[in-house]
Amino acid sequence: MMGAGAHAYVLTARDAVLLMIPQQKGLIVNITAQLGDTISANLYYDLAMNAVNRMTLVMAKELKEYNVSAVALCPGWMRTERVVDAGFGPEDGATETTAYVGRAVVALAMDAHVASLSGRAIEVTELARAYGFTDVD
Repeated sequence: MMGAGAHAYVLTARDAVLLMIPQQKGLIVNITAQLGDTISANLYYDLAMNAVNRMTLVMAKELKEYNVSAVALCPGWMRTERVVDAGFGPEDGATETTAYVGRAVVALAMDAHVASLSGRAIEVTELARAYGFTDVD
């Protein structure tokens, strides 16, 4: 979880900011879970998600002077093939498609005031309400 999550994100961001800083603009979106002060049932998951959230906060602070924003995007339960195979689908109302997350990223990228959200871990549903988009179903 640390390798595919926080470590991969920081390596990608390190290379991406080299392109963003000269442009004096950019947006980094990390996918995570919003844990807050709660503890996940799994040490490794909790550690990885909190590392991403904290990394996003520090990126936002360090990149602010370059007009580069960093947001931690928190989707709900993703409707992957494995989740559908387990019996959960659109009719249960508890899952989200990957398109829903994609729409959140597009909304953030198009927002001229995205810097006001920089450093935050934000749920996709919160952004859907604020920006007026829905899931595909």
